Amino acid sequence: MRTATTAVMTIILTALIGCSGSIQGVIRQDAKRLEFAYRESKIGEGGLQTVLPDGERFEGEFVEVSSYIEQTGLSSTDTSGEIARYDAVDEYSGNRDAVLHGDRGHMMKCRFKLTDVFLGIAGGGYGICQISDGRVIDLFF
Repeated sequence: MRTATTAVMTIILTALIGCSGSIQGVIRQDAKRLEFAYRESKIGEGGLQTVLPDGERFEGEFVEVSSYIEQTGLSSTDTSGEIARYDAVDEYSGNRDAVLHGDRGHMMKCRFKLTDVFLGIAGGGYGICQISDGRVIDLFF
């Protein structure tokens, strides 16, 4: 009985702790490579951060995009006031989203297709991000 209780507790703790690691990306427009650092818990929380080759730093969290926009009142605009389009991401079928904010006023919207939803990013998959200025990043993990 004690062994079964220990096994169940181990599974629960593993599910709550989550993991962290990196995701490799390539900017389509100029084929420059970059790396995203991620942290993720098994209860659906976590975040991403990256620095673009031009030095702009982005940081954000995994979200349900529609509820995020409703809760924050934010539209898809950057600090220039231009309406940002995320056509590449919006047309991509995935099962996990993230929104990141840049330190120079841009936003980045990401969508991931996870191989295993329970394992999250650590389970592998691929994805796409688009910056409010139109640049698209392909992701592999």
